[in-house]
Amino acid sequence: MYCGDMVQGKRKTVNNIDKKLDKSEWTVTENTHEAIIDREIFEKVQELWVKPEKSNEPYYKAPVTENLFPRKVFCGDCGFSLIRKRNGEYYYGFKCNSKKLYSSHACGGVYITEKLFKKKVFALLRKHESFLTQVMTQTADTAPTEVGYDVELAAVKSELDRNTYFLKGLYESLINSDITDCEYKDMKSRYEAKIISLIEREKQLRDNAYIRVQNEKALSKAHKSVQTVSQISDLSADAIDKLIEKIHVYKDKRIKVKFHFMDEEVYCGEGSDDE
Repeated sequence: MYCGDMVQGKRKTVNNIDKKLDKSEWTVTENTHEAIIDREIFEKVQELWVKPEKSNEPYYKAPVTENLFPRKVFCGDCGFSLIRKRNGEYYYGFKCNSKKLYSSHACGGVYITEKLFKKKVFALLRKHESFLTQVMTQTADTAPTEVGYDVELAAVKSELDRNTYFLKGLYESLINSDITDCEYKDMKSRYEAKIISLIEREKQLRDNAYIRVQNEKALSKAHKSVQTVSQISDLSADAIDKLIEKIHVYKDKRIKVKFHFMDEEVYCGEGSDDE
């Protein structure tokens, strides 16, 4: 068209699909309008102008990898969920985006590379593997046995029944003049106090039994967690989901992890991205 030619038929639609045609298939009508460039110059320019081939290499050199911590990583400053993104060409990182989304004062700008983040999480898992093993051993050694609980509970129930029986018979003894009114009141008071004490003891034993069962369940869960930690040589999404409830990241690169098998949260100290 620059040389004064009219070009038609660059594209056509086949089965509702727009298709770009090869140059040899175009319809060209020469000298339909005034040229804006000499044809000879145009041809020379076309020979000099070689379009660069598109590179098959992706812009990012870091390969696309799975996020092992979906919905588990949060900002220790503002509590906002951290986003996982590729930083430049070589690595992933976790970044708080609340400063960009809301206000420059919303957050201090938490960021940590995924490499350092995974290293810290794995270190905490390994550290608490030995801790869990020790806790399980101590708990197993000090936990009351089911046999001992059953024997004591049976003794308490027997004593409670006996005192309840005697309390009910006091009034009959008073009516039959086997005991005086003063003796009745004194004995009644002592039996009632004893019964209240035994009821409290029975409740305490049942509560302890319930706690023991819950501890056994928690211990079993912790034991499975320990086995999981000891068996993994690298982090996986499945292992993370079983072991970790949530993770907070701070500006100084500290992380705070809430494990499923522990009540308290644990910290991993500061560290640079070069670690």
